[in-house]
Amino acid sequence: MEEDQGPDVSTLAQASESAYSDTVPRDYFKVSELSTPDISTYKHQVNPHYIVAHRGTDLSSDTKHKQIKADMNILLGNTNQSKLHKERTKKTEEIVRAIKEKDPEHKIHLTGHSLGGHTAHHAMVKNPYVRENVTSLNTFNAGSSPLQSKGIAKSNKAYSTIARKSTHHRIAGDEISASVKSNLIGSHKTYKNKQKPSLGKVILNLAEPLLTKSPLGKLVHFGATKLVDTLSSHSLKNFIKK
Repeated sequence: MEEDQGPDVSTLAQASESAYSDTVPRDYFKVSELSTPDISTYKHQVNPHYIVAHRGTDLSSDTKHKQIKADMNILLGNTNQSKLHKERTKKTEEIVRAIKEKDPEHKIHLTGHSLGGHTAHHAMVKNPYVRENVTSLNTFNAGSSPLQSKGIAKSNKAYSTIARKSTHHRIAGDEISASVKSNLIGSHKTYKNKQKPSLGKVILNLAEPLLTKSPLGKLVHFGATKLVDTLSSHSLKNFIKK
């Protein structure tokens, strides 16, 4: 029997996307008793592994106010005071312990998009049990800030464990994850935006000659371009194979 290689990047991105809804990645089923509105757990139907996915900011969620506060704490470099980060770290440990009790030989792959990427990384940094028992961490366009640190010194023995297990995926042009290299421990991969130009982008390109005639117009065009590019680049669809 071949060794389970675990989920690929596209599958992990699908799991992160599924965490926003009631959908389930192909070839997996959702483990309801090990899932919450903020964290979804999926078990492969054949191969011996689980995916634990942290949900990103979702304004339709019942916990949207906590999510927005957590986003602000990331922006201000204050995640140690974030209630949501602490709650998700604690819950992630509970989920990982439950999996290891039921299926001790199964591997656990942790993932998350945007805010979810940051809280998943936070769980690896702050919780030794999660860090030692999770096989891999993959984040997608994780939330970041120039004011945010990695949360642990490079001289700390735990740093190398996190670095070995973690990969952070980012789409060029996404301002939300712009500081991810200085915020999150691990390997970093940057990809081109696969999305077709949005209507907003097309309009901005057409309006550029007019807007850039004045300093104010240049400023407006710059800000609007950054916003439109981020909205397109931040999508998980950039990571999912069709």
